[in-house]
This record gives sequence, structure tokens and C-alpha cells, in this order.
Amino acid sequence: MRNRFFAAMVLWGGFHVQGIADDGSWDRKRLKYSREGQIDLDLDPAAGDRKIETVIELLATMMEAMATRRTRNVWIHESLEGEAKSFWEKFSNNRSSRLSYQLN
Repeated sequence: MRNRFFAAMVLWGGFHVQGIADDGSWDRKRLKYSREGQIDLDLDPAAGDRKIETVIELLATMMEAMATRRTRNVWIHESLEGEAKSFWEKFSNNRSSRLSYQLN
């Protein structure tokens, strides 16, 4: 079986997943998956694009985006959906999510 990834943007103070509204609820059916071969063709590492296959890579990319205040296009491996959802809940534009994260 070939690896699948879904698209997201990591930016200073935010985490946006393609297909999921920042102020809505997480619905895994709305994730738009691409095959690894297609991602490799579209990936532009010079622009900061990343293919994320581990939680460590996701955290490092988020920290880099926050430190440099630059947006990163990322493609996240399907096995990391749970972690991506957790980050999305903490960093989405949903005001209540941000307040909840700041209070914890």
C-alpha cells in the first residue's frame, strides 16, 4: 500500500488543515489525501514545503514557523491524523480553542 498524506499550512500562531474549517469541527471525511508520488512532484523544499512523517517532524516544523514567522506548506502522513487534529484544536482560528490552550 502506498503512503497517503493530507495538506496543511503551518504558520506563526496557526495551523490550517485543507478541507477543515478553522471555526468548525474536525470531520475526517473532509481531509483531502494525496499519494506520496504526487506530493514528491509538488513539493518545493526551497520554499519551505515539508513532507511530515513523524510527530517530531511536525513539532520541529511548527517551531521553525513560529521562530521565523514564515508559513510552511506541509503534507502530513495519514498515520498522524490524531496528532494533527490535536494541533488543529489548539492552534486553529477558533477563539475558544486558543483560549483553552492558553489556560492549560
